[in-house]
Amino acid sequence: MSTASALKAANGRLKAAKIPARINIKHGHLCLRATLPPKPNSPKTEPFQQRIALGLKDIGRCYKLAEDKARLLGIQIEQGSFSWDEW
Repeated sequence: MSTASALKAANGRLKAAKIPARINIKHGHLCLRATLPPKPNSPKTEPFQQRIALGLKDIGRCYKLAEDKARLLGIQIEQGSFSWDEW
């Protein structure tokens, strides 16, 4: 399976499960994209779409881990327990 199809499949599963986070590729690495509260010391006050770097390369075996992290992030967002300290 190519990395493009792995990304599409993973994001499809996240969407089907109504997880409010998606996997993106930036500079050859995987990251999560979601609407998150501003980082501490940010001048912004409202949540906005941000990326979280995962430190995982854009290779097939890393997509499962990225998907698991997206699910965890989604749970934290939905429960209101998200904290930048954990990420």
